[in-house]
Amino acid sequence: MRLFAAIYPSAAVLDHLALALADAHAQEARRPDGAPLVRWTSPELWHLTVSFFGDVPEGAVPDLAAALEPVAHEAAPLDLRLRGAGVFDRRVLWVGVGGDGADALRALSAAVAEAAGDAGVRGDRRPRQRAHLTVARAAAGAR
Repeated sequence: MRLFAAIYPSAAVLDHLALALADAHAQEARRPDGAPLVRWTSPELWHLTVSFFGDVPEGAVPDLAAALEPVAHEAAPLDLRLRGAGVFDRRVLWVGVGGDGADALRALSAAVAEAAGDAGVRGDRRPRQRAHLTVARAAAGAR
């Protein structure tokens, strides 16, 4: 199963971001057949990926969870803010996250990756330098 460790924003943050994106939803371009050019991600799925593990055998999940539990309990609250936006790979629309807790978020990501490695689960090797929430993806064939 494909797994990742994530932080889910508070309801207040989700509501704020949904309100900020409402105008973009209202002005959304469509194809001539009426199909949307953008697939919006449900706010319930908005999250900050701390570490991506990819395909993990089901039997490894209990060890991974046990390894991550102390990391999560020891993590201090993060002071983060929504900041900026952009597009990855011409198809993934994101809203950035920054603030005083950005360094702590990077440290948490490293601690999670290390704990997962100790449990025998290798994480994604891509550096997570830009904390973000994925809010939409371009529909197939859209630019």
